[in-house]
Amino acid sequence: NMIKQALLPILAACLLAACGTEPQTNAASEPSTDSTAIAAAPEKSGLQIEMKTIQRASRECQSPDNPCARFQLTYPEIVGHSGPLSDSLRRFVFRDVFHSTDPEGRYPSGEVSLDKIAETFITAFEEMVKAEGPPATGSEFNVQGEVLYENSKILTIALPTYSYSSGAAHPNYFTSIANFDKASGRQLRYEDLLTDRKKTEEIVQQYFLKSMEEKTGEPMKIEDFFWGSP
Repeated sequence: NMIKQALLPILAACLLAACGTEPQTNAASEPSTDSTAIAAAPEKSGLQIEMKTIQRASRECQSPDNPCARFQLTYPEIVGHSGPLSDSLRRFVFRDVFHSTDPEGRYPSGEVSLDKIAETFITAFEEMVKAEGPPATGSEFNVQGEVLYENSKILTIALPTYSYSSGAAHPNYFTSIANFDKASGRQLRYEDLLTDRKKTEEIVQQYFLKSMEEKTGEPMKIEDFFWGSP
């Protein structure tokens, strides 16, 4: 379920940090308009990681009073070095953005880039406005990727995402997290990080419920956060 998927990689990264083991990176994406270099610590990897940004806005955004569509994707990319890790990081980013923005299968396979995804998101909104008239609300897709953790063996990447489609009842918030083996470029699985997945899930649920109870001041059950059984 969504909470387990979000929390378990975070716990795994914490366990790795505490134990001296580490995660890694995978990628799939395109060049971007803006980039801000953030130097990876030399003692960690010698890798240079830059945050790339792709931004698009519909023509309606020219007026502050009009609902419009905005797309912003900021994601980490390894520069000055090609290989399995760079490729894996690009694939991870691309797949996450692709599946997050293509619920209706608008993108033909083999013809898509991150820039194309951004353009399609904006074009879809503009075509809707042309066909149906100005909507009450705009559309937005925003990803603020970050390097969560890195050591000599592992790289952990997070893609916190905000997504809202015009006319929807509510926006969606979620974070995709991936750990990568820096030597092979392979995206790590639960089994690579955890010796007892069931026990780890129990621990994560306990901490999650404790955190929510502290925020709300009310007792919580794990069933309160899922549709159906967790």
